[in-house]
This record gives sequence, structure tokens and C-alpha cells, in this order.
Amino acid sequence: MSPNQVVSNEHMDTLKSPYTCIKCGEGSMIPAVQEGEPEYTENYLCVKCHFHDTIPAHGILISQAATSVIGLLLCFFLFYDYVFASTPDSANTVEHSALGLVVGAFCIGFIFVLFKAWKGHLLRQSYLTR
Repeated sequence: MSPNQVVSNEHMDTLKSPYTCIKCGEGSMIPAVQEGEPEYTENYLCVKCHFHDTIPAHGILISQAATSVIGLLLCFFLFYDYVFASTPDSANTVEHSALGLVVGAFCIGFIFVLFKAWKGHLLRQSYLTR
């Protein structure tokens, strides 16, 4: 089926998907591809009630989680190596404080991405477990 092809109503009932609609609980969620969008879109449409939602791909969730964990580990290493392992100097206090603020901001960002990956996983599981 091409991305721009219109699916007839009798053909929509025969389409199968691993995702079940969370709104009506009966219909399959099929990929909803609009003109100009790539075929690997994450937008899905219920064949029964026409509910539309974005279900994140498994690969994207894994990538988000792995990147966040690696980023957090790197931040903690840098924070430990540059702030705690060096000798305390009054000249380095401003530098260490600035580095601590930057590391803290990066940690907050990585934790937010990890939270979004977790929420995306829960959404994906809600469509798979029906």
C-alpha cells in the first residue's frame, strides 16, 4: 500500500495491527500516513472509532533511555572528577561553581529525556496490552 493511497471501509476492517485502541478497546490502530509524511510515521488511527494518537517506536524509546543513562553517567563522572577530586582553592571556587551549575543543568535535561522515554514506554504498553 502506498503512503498516499486511500483505504476503503471494508478493507480497513481486515487490517491487523499489534496495537489495540485504548478509546474503544476493539479497533486496531493502523499507521496514519498523510501526504508528504514519511512512511515510518508514528501516527496511528483506529479502524473502528477513528481515534488518532502518536505511539512512539520501540527503537526511539531505547535510544532515548540509553542516551540519557550514558549522559547522566558522563555528567556524574565530570562532576566528581573536576569538583570533588581537585584541591579546594579560592581561585577555583567560581570555576567549580559554574561547572557544577552546568553539570546540574545537563543532569536535569537527561532526567527529563529519561522521564519522556518512560512515559512513551507506558503509552506503548497501554496499546499492546489490550
